[in-house]
Amino acid sequence: MELPSDQELMRLTALDDRHAFEVLVLRHREKAQHYCQGLIHDADMAQDIVQDSFADVYVQRAAYRSDFSFTTYLYTLIRHKAVDYLRKNGRMEVTEDERLQLAMGSGGSPEELFIAKEYKNQVRKWLELLPPNHRQALYYYCVDELSYDEIAGKMGKSVAQIKIYIHRARKKLQKQKGEKSDE
Repeated sequence: MELPSDQELMRLTALDDRHAFEVLVLRHREKAQHYCQGLIHDADMAQDIVQDSFADVYVQRAAYRSDFSFTTYLYTLIRHKAVDYLRKNGRMEVTEDERLQLAMGSGGSPEELFIAKEYKNQVRKWLELLPPNHRQALYYYCVDELSYDEIAGKMGKSVAQIKIYIHRARKKLQKQKGEKSDE
């Protein structure tokens, strides 16, 4: 007898089949906890984050799109919650390789890590070409995920100035990326 796929279990879960959801949890919980523990290095908190992620999956069950892998969906939720946890607890001081693993999700192969690291180095070079205010505003917006108001407060600028900085920074980065891909 063939076991139902994750997509089929999510379809049934969306129809309020709690047994199907339990099967999903049992199927993925252990690996998900191991993955999360690798991100945050705290077994108890990893268990809490994974449990919270599964709760979110259940609450948002009707919104799940079956054209995406369930594990990708679940691990993306876990990764976001792990990053939030690390930020809130001042523990975002992780190694370069750990940052790449957080960015890539499951960590990927050595080749994928190398490519991601090379791309990150290229982006860093492009960012260095930006004026300091543009670079700082873009960093706050994209990395720290601050609102325009929060960025304006941190930088002592108006919201309109922050919008202009971010717009110009993006335009310059797009131009840099376009020139790089033409080489």
